[in-house]
Amino acid sequence: MPATSVKDRLIHKCNHREINYRGQLYMVHISEDRLSLIRQPPRYRVLETIMRKNAFSSLILLGGLREVIADYDGAIVDLWGVVHDGVTASSKAITALRHLRDLGKTVCLLSNAPRRSDVVIQSLAEMGVDRDLYRSLVTSGDTAILALSGPPLSEILGRHFFHIGPDFLQPLVAQTNLVLSKTLSGSDFILCTGTDRAESIDDLVPLLAEARSRDLAMVCVNPDLTVHIGDREVLCAGAVAACYQGMGGLVHYFGKPYPDVYELAFKAMDLDARRVIAIGDAFRTDIKGAASQDVDSILITSGIHRADIGPDGNGRPDMAAVAQLAARHAAVPTFVMDRFQW
Repeated sequence: MPATSVKDRLIHKCNHREINYRGQLYMVHISEDRLSLIRQPPRYRVLETIMRKNAFSSLILLGGLREVIADYDGAIVDLWGVVHDGVTASSKAITALRHLRDLGKTVCLLSNAPRRSDVVIQSLAEMGVDRDLYRSLVTSGDTAILALSGPPLSEILGRHFFHIGPDFLQPLVAQTNLVLSKTLSGSDFILCTGTDRAESIDDLVPLLAEARSRDLAMVCVNPDLTVHIGDREVLCAGAVAACYQGMGGLVHYFGKPYPDVYELAFKAMDLDARRVIAIGDAFRTDIKGAASQDVDSILITSGIHRADIGPDGNGRPDMAAVAQLAARHAAVPTFVMDRFQW
């Protein structure tokens, strides 16, 4: 699929089309340096335009998914920070999923959870996210186990692994030929699913230094750096992997933004990627991953970046802050929403 600029994609999808924005019809007009919404009857209104020197970046703020979903046949939806906060599911997110189901849209829930999908499905059901609200669910745990269960990775890494992460995540490798080792000296590689109760990465540095001295590769089953569990921000496996990589260690990542997890998602959805929109709250995983697949995306600002993207004077997401983060991560969302809602 040929790469296109954000501007080209906006022009292709939106230019000279009518959209319903907060109950009012507008005609979209895209010029060289700005995106405008022309009110019907004509009255000019600029939605949100954030310009960077020598770059085009018009960030479209949505009030809800209903404003753009007619252009898509399906949606890839992140879980943490979008559908739930690790403790409670969002009622607005559940309503949005119901509307997508009722419209016949294909939904794949795509998570960097270092667990098998059947475990996550059960957890969602306990939160009130019913199984009939989505077609499929794919996790980074699924992709890691698939890769570790056969060649070439299984032949390269070996069978004996040292686990860094919570004990309850060890069942991830059940029904495989992998063998848990209690020592680094008896291990072929490291399987990292989290921080194993460490309060900071510094607590793991001695262990990682020993692993590096033994030239052990690491398999990271969750590329996220942190996640919110309720109001707490918790370190994830991605932070451990980043530290190990900084020491010169070799890391194999599974999950967003890497391609293996999207391959599984698109296989489950059976749709043209150009007719799919990805919804997530993290620039470095959700937005960057969508861009790598040439998929349109919606950034949810109330998730992992909520401390960086506070409300502006009108109580809406601070679009200047969104633009700064987009520049920092070299990933621009197609649309922006405060939260996942219809």
